[in-house]
Amino acid sequence: ESKFVGDLYCRKILLNKEGLDQNVQFGIVRFNFDYVTDSVREQIESESIPLGRVLIQHNVLRHIDLGAIVKFQAGPGLSRYLHMETGQETYGRMATIFCNG
Repeated sequence: ESKFVGDLYCRKILLNKEGLDQNVQFGIVRFNFDYVTDSVREQIESESIPLGRVLIQHNVLRHIDLGAIVKFQAGPGLSRYLHMETGQETYGRMATIFCNG
């Protein structure tokens, strides 16, 4: 699922463990296209390649600033995505990826 608001792009991400049909991570990314080239933007918008891989393939310099590690109880949506019990404790992170400085 994705959404565009001007130069901001948001999408839900589910990562699977290679070789298994099992989700191991859920994420929501909000990306500002002001900091990348049009070709990077087009490839991200195609939603056919993971966002991180697009940045690597285009040699976009990345710096990740970890904002917080959070502990919370999974709600119904996250429980469904990750096949876990609603209310089960889990962890997440909030981070900022700086592109090209």
